[in-house]
Amino acid sequence: MVKIGEVIQSSSMDFVSEGYDLKKPPAIGSFVSAGQNEPYIIGIVQNVRVEPFDVTRPVLARGQDMANESDVFNQNPQLMDLLTVRFDCITVGTKLSTHIFEGYSTLPPMIHSFVYPTKLDILLEFVRSLNFIKTVLNTRTSDPDLLLIACVREIYSVLEGEEGQILAQSLKQKLVSELARDSSRLIKILQYLGD
Repeated sequence: MVKIGEVIQSSSMDFVSEGYDLKKPPAIGSFVSAGQNEPYIIGIVQNVRVEPFDVTRPVLARGQDMANESDVFNQNPQLMDLLTVRFDCITVGTKLSTHIFEGYSTLPPMIHSFVYPTKLDILLEFVRSLNFIKTVLNTRTSDPDLLLIACVREIYSVLEGEEGQILAQSLKQKLVSELARDSSRLIKILQYLGD
């Protein structure tokens, strides 16, 4: 599996990673795993940002006289070395041996732990229980509903055929049970998911 970043800040509830490829950050809602060895901390990407390495040197506009955006980087190749991509992840589980423990981790991922896209077998095992939904709905992000929608769309993109349809139906039932007392929120999420 190709590593996509490295943990630069962590707690038992969330972690921040610096990505290795400025042009290919992970998508919001995608599942990632921190750590090369068990326990693997499973997270969901909740925010991605591109920013200068050095906050005292703000980014300046450079393309006023250029025909297209790629010219900015072609004529200023040093820019790729002055910018970084960082992504914030909420912790939704821990994989240890043959078990997946859902919810926040008892220990945060170590600083400099490598971050990978979550392996498909771990992802499938994790999402089948659907318990991550409650964690996402209750997270301290600007819009947990949109994070859940992005997460579900990422899951749908991985699953195909009958298994995907079964999981989609189970997911809707879980949403109904979690948001039974908040019908407007439930309707909004289902509408965004196209249901």
